[in-house]
Amino acid sequence: MEQSSSHGENEQATSRSDDFKMGYLMGILDGEGSLTVTMHKHTRHNGHGLHMEPLVRMGNTKREITDTFSEYLQHFGIPVYRCTRTAQRKQDKDSFIASIQGWKRMRRFLEVTMPFMMAKKPQAILIKKLVDMRLNGVGPVANPYTTEQALLREEIIDLNKQQNMRRYRSLNDCTRGGMKIADDTVWTPEKSGEAAEMTARQ
Repeated sequence: MEQSSSHGENEQATSRSDDFKMGYLMGILDGEGSLTVTMHKHTRHNGHGLHMEPLVRMGNTKREITDTFSEYLQHFGIPVYRCTRTAQRKQDKDSFIASIQGWKRMRRFLEVTMPFMMAKKPQAILIKKLVDMRLNGVGPVANPYTTEQALLREEIIDLNKQQNMRRYRSLNDCTRGGMKIADDTVWTPEKSGEAAEMTARQ
């Protein structure tokens, strides 16, 4: 009986830890990250020379934020790239970037995170549809992107623009109302824990 009780307590602790990590990831994604589909020119592809790729990207001037974000993604089995973008001007700071690129990596990311997403869930739903199409071989070889896929990408881009405009207006409203927005405001573990609790209640 003691072993069974201990096993149950360990499972509960693991569940709480996973909830905390997921809350942190979703808080950072909403506040600091982007979820999109990029389009690059690429000579190795068809005559159009275009290469479409899904992308999750998060950047911060504090390395510990990006390191924790990357560590928690890897905890859930999601591969992540990390790099440093050196500041071009003396008054600026270096940025530490974490990103997820590629159709298979994006599928894994969405499988794990979509049930917990909030602000960026509309983009995630569209990207999942696009990912499923690409990995299921939808689209002729001679022209790898169908009209439907191109329109999906445009819709994702439009959603991101709308969210950025709403965020900009919200910040302006706070500033006009006398509320000071701190330049160094970041998602701390305490705030992320609150996000995890809110997600669990929904």
